[in-house]
Amino acid sequence: MISPATHSSLALSILLTTLIIEASAQAGTKLPPCTNAQIRKGDKTSLAHCECFKGDQKCSTQCPVSSQPPGSPCPGNLLTQLHLNDCTHHCQANTNHVCSSCGVWFHSLCTCLQTGTCVQQYASPAPGAAYWVKTPGGDLATVTVPVADILALEVEHPQLAEEGWDFGQSAKVSNPATQALVINSVHSITHNQIHMHLCPLNRDMQKLLSGLITPKTPLSQFKSRQPVRLTSQFGGAFMYCQAAQGKNQPISGKIMSDNIKAVRNDKSLCDYEVGAAVLRDSNGITWGCVTADRLSTEYQRFCA
Repeated sequence: MISPATHSSLALSILLTTLIIEASAQAGTKLPPCTNAQIRKGDKTSLAHCECFKGDQKCSTQCPVSSQPPGSPCPGNLLTQLHLNDCTHHCQANTNHVCSSCGVWFHSLCTCLQTGTCVQQYASPAPGAAYWVKTPGGDLATVTVPVADILALEVEHPQLAEEGWDFGQSAKVSNPATQALVINSVHSITHNQIHMHLCPLNRDMQKLLSGLITPKTPLSQFKSRQPVRLTSQFGGAFMYCQAAQGKNQPISGKIMSDNIKAVRNDKSLCDYEVGAAVLRDSNGITWGCVTADRLSTEYQRFCA
């Protein structure tokens, strides 16, 4: 519980930050864009003197994924849906602050750190620490360090990868009765900073998952990851799902991360097409699923 003194201090800090920004606007002073270094530090004082730039440009280069080794199941010359000025350095490049594909980093995350309006994984994180936040719009969660995508999250930040699914399922972040959690594949993302969608759940996908448990197919069969055939409306052939073994229980972040890794390491599947989602069915069973095809995990699948 936050003490009255802490609450007052937080409120004063937010007020002072807001006043500085408003005073600059009223005086006609154009604040410089907040830099990658300022956002990484997450320091309200330095962020108060810069603008969390809302990049709205479809920048010049449609970025490719990394080159594929011989025999890879990934299509040749696979492009992402990202448009940046600097594809090599992702959103760590300040030249990308004008690009809409870096809006999660340079605007959404920057703004919530600047104003103190993030829902944070930890109550009092150290400056520059790596942790998850829910941004003020309420439909995204991201991390406070630059992480390009789901593969970078799993490989470079395995602890954050697990913690993200646990954070996303916490009561302060989402409501499993109405929302799904989704992280899209490298191929299908439009923002070059890892982000989890907190979206209205797709009732058709909920119906598909609810129908998997039958007298002939008990819940225990999904105690481990199993292939699930997708119906034609969802496109693709299979996804790979595991279920929590009780009603109204979350599925652990470790299970999610382990299953993402297993699907990613399947040599018959393209790792750049791997996405993941969590959805609770109409029977109260929470499912964690991994997709591995060229379609979005979010659109017309797990999100309404």
